[in-house]
Amino acid sequence: METPSDVDWVQLRIDMGSMDEEDFKTKFKRKIFDNPLVPLGAGATTIALLTGLGYLRIGNSAMQQIMMRSRVSAQGFTVAVALLGTMSTTLSFHFEETANFAKKYTGIGTVSDDNPGQPKVSEVESKKDDKKNEK
Repeated sequence: METPSDVDWVQLRIDMGSMDEEDFKTKFKRKIFDNPLVPLGAGATTIALLTGLGYLRIGNSAMQQIMMRSRVSAQGFTVAVALLGTMSTTLSFHFEETANFAKKYTGIGTVSDDNPGQPKVSEVESKKDDKKNEK
């Protein structure tokens, strides 16, 4: 069996069509709007860290300790929110796929546009009504 050359992979990508790739700016905006609490937590972490370092520099160790503890809390909040956002996205995707599967094979509900060629609710109901009227 012959190993495909690099040109074959390029041709394969051309044959498959161009993927809708996002640029960095668009992807960054989408991620921020998907889970806005993560940037908020990251900002709070940064502010607490810089403030704590400022107190360390001037020698106020009591406030420096408070700010470092605040930083740890903000960091924990950020990690928790990121995990919850990931879980939410994963679960919503899973439930959407399950619903589309059920709609596809039962004919109940509207199949999303991801499955072209599948009947919509109105089409399924009108076919059922046509069958009832024929009898």
